[in-house]
Amino acid sequence: MKSNIKCEVLNCHFNARGICEADGIEVKPQGYDSATSSLGTFCETFIPKEDDYLT
Repeated sequence: MKSNIKCEVLNCHFNARGICEADGIEVKPQGYDSATSSLGTFCETFIPKEDDYLT
């Protein structure tokens, strides 16, 4: 099944022409257990393309 998760992080290993191709994603809050906006979150699934040799 094709993902409908958009990704604008051009240097992410999972970004395929603006679509996330990760099997799943994990989003965490920055800091504590909750966030008040999207700015307070980050994608734990992110792997920089230059680190592809690690996978």
